[in-house]
Amino acid sequence: MANSTYKGWANRETWTVNLGLSKDESCAAYIDEQAREIIGECLERDHDADEATTSLAEAIQEHVEENAPPAAELYADLLASALEDVDWNEIAAHYVSALWAELEADYVAELNSELED
Repeated sequence: MANSTYKGWANRETWTVNLGLSKDESCAAYIDEQAREIIGECLERDHDADEATTSLAEAIQEHVEENAPPAAELYADLLASALEDVDWNEIAAHYVSALWAELEADYVAELNSELED
């Protein structure tokens, strides 16, 4: 069965994972921390938001998969199948787009301050 968009997201699996991550305070804090770190590294290396998105997508996917609860084989298979349909880049892009401009402005201000000293 082909997936279609769901509530503005790539599919229901992506929407569900993003919703769950944003509602869980520890997950949201982890993603924010990872996003800030990855964006900072990309800015220092003069890389773009696409690279930050790809790196953050990998970090989010790894975090979700490592923290999946143990389940009986049937449920584990169903969970694995659903997670295969998640558009991790779309979730990561959501976070990167929210932070990129802010962190880029801070980075430029810091560079300018260092040049003035």
